[in-house]
Amino acid sequence: YRFYRALEHTSQDLTYNICGEEVIRSCLDGYNGTIMAYGQTGAGKTYTMYGDEDAGFHDVDYHGIMPRAIQQV
Repeated sequence: YRFYRALEHTSQDLTYNICGEEVIRSCLDGYNGTIMAYGQTGAGKTYTMYGDEDAGFHDVDYHGIMPRAIQQV
């Protein structure tokens, strides 16, 4: 696997724009794609992938990569 970058103190929107948007676009063009969150327990992997569960469905600022990918599709 190739390491591209580490993101610190970024918004969910910027994280998706950097890590997810192109992967999803490529999947829609017929390519396989994987987005993987890796790190220590408590590092924020679930938050990055799903978002803030307490924020609610309509507060899109806190949606993670998965809800944004579904919305893009």
